[in-house]
Amino acid sequence: MRIAPTSEPASGSDIDIDILTAPDKSLGIQWRGMDFEFTQEQNLLRDSVRRMMQRLATPDTIRRLDREQAYPYDLYDAWVEMGLLRMPFPEEYEGLGGNPIDMAVIAEELSRSSFDFFTAYGGSVFCGLNIVRKGSEDQKRYWIPKLLSGVVKMSI
Repeated sequence: MRIAPTSEPASGSDIDIDILTAPDKSLGIQWRGMDFEFTQEQNLLRDSVRRMMQRLATPDTIRRLDREQAYPYDLYDAWVEMGLLRMPFPEEYEGLGGNPIDMAVIAEELSRSSFDFFTAYGGSVFCGLNIVRKGSEDQKRYWIPKLLSGVVKMSI
């Protein structure tokens, strides 16, 4: 396997590196590792969503919604109020401009007690993002603010 070093060695060429051994620091080689840690903001997001879901999605609430096959309207309203629906949307449409990791954090915390909660959230986000990608500017300006404010819910 050939790995390009982050700083050029004396010869100026790539160096063969066995990925199971540490690089020779005398050659000035550094790993270009990936950072798998959450940012401080993502940790705060995770903790905030978890606390909100623990408070609102009690075992009794989950059982009732499941038994009644009901939509989690109160939870959805709390997600809107918390700004979770805004996370993946561009700022130009009143979104927060979040990234896929932010969405994974939200998905994990909403799904922790019931996957049904993420499907209620994810359906609206999926449909809204399709409007952002494929809709006309008039459609975006009309529908996205309504979605992000909770006036409308979307589903597949």
